[in-house]
Amino acid sequence: MNNPFVNLPQLFGNFISELIGQDVIKKSEEDFETECPGCGSTWDYFNKTGLFGCDICYQRYADDLDVVLRRIHGSNKHIGSRPKSHRFVINESELEGMKADLRKAIKGENFERAAELRDIIRDAQREINKGKDDGILR
Repeated sequence: MNNPFVNLPQLFGNFISELIGQDVIKKSEEDFETECPGCGSTWDYFNKTGLFGCDICYQRYADDLDVVLRRIHGSNKHIGSRPKSHRFVINESELEGMKADLRKAIKGENFERAAELRDIIRDAQREINKGKDDGILR
């Protein structure tokens, strides 16, 4: 029986290569071949396989990885809903403060922060409304 995951690193690497493109990261051959001080991996190796060799690679190639994450996800930060187990309880006065922060972020054209705040506010409002529906005040 063939293992369907055997070529996964190569497929992922090809995916990364296509997304990065030559127009996104302008690197010289020397930059592609510069080795990680921790394991000896290169950016070219990551580009081909989609894998880093060690935790130091993340520090060594942080700027390049930032470009890749922004290209793939539109951001280098997670913005979205959190699992229920990671949600926090927020009261209505804290919610008003977050709404003010949201307005400031929009006015300052910090749209990534605004999106984060929007999602947090939306989740918090749902939790507050759910608590009111259940007869629980927060």
